[in-house]
Amino acid sequence: MNLKMKIVPLEFSIVVVGEDCNPTILNPDFLKYQQIVPEEWEWELAAAPLTTRGISVVAYTSGIMLKVEPNRFQVTEVNQCSDITDSKAISIARRYVEVLPHVKYTAVGTNFRGFSQIENPNEFLKARFIKPGPWDQQPLDLKAVTLSFAYAHEDARLTLALEGRVILHQQEEQTQQIFGVDISGNYHRECHGYPTNDMVLAHIAKAKSDAAHFGTMADELLFAGAS
Repeated sequence: MNLKMKIVPLEFSIVVVGEDCNPTILNPDFLKYQQIVPEEWEWELAAAPLTTRGISVVAYTSGIMLKVEPNRFQVTEVNQCSDITDSKAISIARRYVEVLPHVKYTAVGTNFRGFSQIENPNEFLKARFIKPGPWDQQPLDLKAVTLSFAYAHEDARLTLALEGRVILHQQEEQTQQIFGVDISGNYHRECHGYPTNDMVLAHIAKAKSDAAHFGTMADELLFAGAS
């Protein structure tokens, strides 16, 4: 088995936690007129927007989705951007905070999810991380492994998670199962005091360096020392 596999990015998101984020204001017109999603981008909606007091969602065919709940807003980009330096999610999150500077923001999370194709992911994770013992001997039979690692990284708390997964790949009229390891990372940073909008913007600006660090950490966890 060749373990020197590429980690394919699947998802990138920025989550900003706050008080009274007011989901009812989120709709395509608000995003357009406030230049959060400028008209010149010519983005089309992927589905009808949802606007309620409890949750609002606007999704575009570009792969960007905005979701607002009373205690947070989230910008997610799925399957579209191999290099987050090109991601519109960062500028959208930044502009959203600039438009609403008076919300009491309390934390920022930058999140990454990737996938590495490995033929037998659970056996790979067991061999790499789990010491043989009674937890994997008869009468017990360990079927799957999910791992979580917590680190301090500069001013962030970093959590990395590994899990064996099967994804479906549609090619023409056939659906193919691809086995591999799903790796996700969350960089969590607190915001203290009020107002915190400048601190939030500073944390959002670290998304690009977080992405580079996540790539290095993912390679280290999965492949360092493997032959």
